[in-house]
Amino acid sequence: MEGILLKADALNVTVPKEGTGRTILQEIGFDLKRGETLGIVGPSGSGKTMLARALIGMLPDGVGMTAGEIRFFSEDGKEHMLNTLGHEELNRFRRQHVAMIYQNPGLSLNPSMRIGKQIRIISGLGGKVASPQICNEVLSDMGFGDPRRILAAYPHQLSGGELQRAIIGMTILKAPRLWIADEPTTALDAETRVEIVRLLQRVRTKLGASMIYISHDVGTVRQLADRVLFMRGGGVEQIVDAGILPDHPVSLAFLERNRHGENIEGPVRSHTRAETVLEVKDVSKAFGQGFSFGAGRKYRVPALRNVSFRLVKGESLAVIGPSGSGKSTLGRILTGIVKADAGSIRFRERELIGITAKEWKDIRRNVQLIHQNPAQSLTPHLTVEQHLIEALELSGRVAIREAINREIGVLLDELGLSRSLTARYPFQISGGEAQRVAIARALALRPSVVICDEITSALDRENQQQLIELMGRLREEFAFSLIWITHDLNVVRQVADRLILLDKGTVIEEGPTEDFFTHPASEKGKKMLDAYRMFT
Repeated sequence: MEGILLKADALNVTVPKEGTGRTILQEIGFDLKRGETLGIVGPSGSGKTMLARALIGMLPDGVGMTAGEIRFFSEDGKEHMLNTLGHEELNRFRRQHVAMIYQNPGLSLNPSMRIGKQIRIISGLGGKVASPQICNEVLSDMGFGDPRRILAAYPHQLSGGELQRAIIGMTILKAPRLWIADEPTTALDAETRVEIVRLLQRVRTKLGASMIYISHDVGTVRQLADRVLFMRGGGVEQIVDAGILPDHPVSLAFLERNRHGENIEGPVRSHTRAETVLEVKDVSKAFGQGFSFGAGRKYRVPALRNVSFRLVKGESLAVIGPSGSGKSTLGRILTGIVKADAGSIRFRERELIGITAKEWKDIRRNVQLIHQNPAQSLTPHLTVEQHLIEALELSGRVAIREAINREIGVLLDELGLSRSLTARYPFQISGGEAQRVAIARALALRPSVVICDEITSALDRENQQQLIELMGRLREEFAFSLIWITHDLNVVRQVADRLILLDKGTVIEEGPTEDFFTHPASEKGKKMLDAYRMFT
């Protein structure tokens, strides 16, 4: 078909269930033109990612395509019927024609291998291994001022935005005809998101490739897509031109269902005379990094530089900043997962810098960290009930089994979770439910401080809003102080009394939340607000 790269007709995807099967994608049909970007938008659970995986034959075990056709038309006019290809043929097709960019770039890379080696391996799939000079040139095009540092780094040594740009650079060397980007900017701050969106636009134009861009964020899709496919309940709601997106009835209905409350002003509380729970003074941290095989001089990359702030009882403090600014490193230092190089951290007048690992275990009962990805923070071989029992036993508040069972029931009720979930494992529940279980586990210890590290970034807006409202209610009920580590200014405005802005590991702005939104004091703050407004 002239001008068409990919065509899907009447796709049905089914999960076997009690011998009958549950259809999760129903009668999906669309086409993708050469050089076009098609946005796929929908709430969590609508089938966006499952559709992307079905298109390239990467459905999970036990999930199968039961009807429909997927046809790909290569440059030489050859038609590939993808749903009929065998395993080896599909692998060969994907190596030659497809690149996938995932939401979490850290999970796409080998953690034990340097970025440079992984780039060379990926470029080799296209038939020719890239030279160091070409690798440097590609990373420079991706906006890296020091490509050698990136090539020498392991994935854990780079920020989310750096990893995403490195992966986009890899795909350029592979020169795919089809890109599938699955929520590639969701976990990034607004300023980095703008950079990645512009980078994707530029690279797609350079390669002449087609793109399927998956997101629950209409604002981001509007910047990239030529047409938008709206999904709901496993089916196609409608396909519209991106140019009429803001005023289209389907678009407006979707935005209304997924409204984030971005115009709602957050809580304004005065804590000037309240008790100080946590005081941080001049905390600094740098990570060592060297080159492959010991070549070159080893050097240290600063992550935090003389960071200071205080958290008072009952306060909600947001820690914001661009990708790589040191936000997550700060959270890990405050819970003893990472050791600070210098400075002071006092929890209720007790100095934490220099205490033993055993003493940190006692502190963590009072200072709990809730991670961004519950699939990684929850133990996969423990049920929901076992996670909560373990936390309650550590708390030392309850020991009798009957009391533990009562406490589990209370926690589940408080978090809005069904008691039928207790026997399930983390992989058997949704992302929103898993995040609530992680919160329940943290609150079982009755902490004085809860640190939330990007806990809403992987959720659609409807689930984000529910979690924001839940955390506000729990903070009042359980009387803990809260630190929100986030890049999402929508969240900040609703949850935070005060905020600190980090940039390159340094606090460059601090004050009441509404002051930041009305009169940001720094140039970085102004740029962040400008980027944030582009997507609202």
